Amino acid sequence: MNQPFTDHDSLIELQEKNGANMGTSLHSRYSSTKIVEHIAKEMQKEISQYHNHSIVTSSSKLSVLIDKATSISHKSAMIVNLKASVDGATPAFLFLELVELESQRAKDIEEALLNCLDTAGFTEEWLQKNWVSFVSDGASVMLGKNSGVATRLTARYPNLFTWHCMNHRLELAVSDAVDEVQAVNHFKVFLEKIHNLYSPIKIHESFWKQHKKWARKS
Repeated sequence: MNQPFTDHDSLIELQEKNGANMGTSLHSRYSSTKIVEHIAKEMQKEISQYHNHSIVTSSSKLSVLIDKATSISHKSAMIVNLKASVDGATPAFLFLELVELESQRAKDIEEALLNCLDTAGFTEEWLQKNWVSFVSDGASVMLGKNSGVATRLTARYPNLFTWHCMNHRLELAVSDAVDEVQAVNHFKVFLEKIHNLYSPIKIHESFWKQHKKWARKS
């Protein structure tokens, strides 16, 4: 249900009030975090390496798509997604891992990505045979011709095809179009004014101002 683990304690209490016997252990949000992490790791192994119809055993061609992200604590991270066919099925995207980055240098991003793939069961020998494409945004650290991540990877895997993500390219194209068309800018300003006028915070502030006026009059 996409609820945070901080709700776990309250959910346990709710089920106890409903008459369910919830036992005496594994009630904290820390326990739920560990349980989910364990299940996720086992699912990852099942998909990538151990199952008879996994990506590795079926020698499926592999595409890797990565994107950078920033956590609430302002730490840099890398989202690693795979696209592969398992047992001859239509290739599908799979989330692999969210990797915290020590730095945003191309060398460190490459190292973190390769370590992530190795941990998931994709050996160097397997990657040399089956890794066919690498997709990322168009940042210089990713696709720079001299020392970007893509350049470093193609030096190591000569058959690797690198690609600037179409979603990022579309976003850049739309952004450029919006900057050029003045009418769109006017419409954007109009929507922002409506949002500011009717946002929950503004309505809340307006309610309390009106409430204070009534209180003073009474």
